[in-house]
Order: sequence, then structure tokens, then C-alpha cells
Amino acid sequence: MIGFDGAIAHVSGPGDVFRCGALQEMLTPGARIRIVSPTTSLEETWMRFVRANQLMGISWWNMDCLRTTTFITGLPQNRR
Repeated sequence: MIGFDGAIAHVSGPGDVFRCGALQEMLTPGARIRIVSPTTSLEETWMRFVRANQLMGISWWNMDCLRTTTFITGLPQNRR
């Protein structure tokens, strides 16, 4: 999931595809959000949005949470 001002790009799980949505759509009552790889600059944030847009329509089966995060952040797994 990547988000800004309540708009997000995410894949909810098996059977779904990476798509645009709203933060309220995926949060259940009492849910918490954990930031796993915060950006350090506005430039990095926009780079991540560009990379996230490249995933639109891709199935969860091809891009699970770990692969999606690694792709969007552009970071090797061991740096997160």
C-alpha cells in the first residue's frame, strides 16, 4: 500500500489486483497502519508513486506484499 491524503494504491489479497482506492476502504474498526519503509524526501515519495503506478492491474499472486514493497521502495530486502 502506498498513500497520500487518504488516496492509496493497494492490493487487498489473493484474488485481487493492485489498484487505486481510499484508505477507509481497507481499514477495519480498530485497525492499525504500520509504516515499514518511510520516505526521506518528496522526490523519493514521487518516485514510489511512479513505481506503484507500474503495478496497476497486476495480480496479488504475482506481486505479494514483500515483492510489492521491494519493488515500490526500490530497496533491497535487507535494508528495510
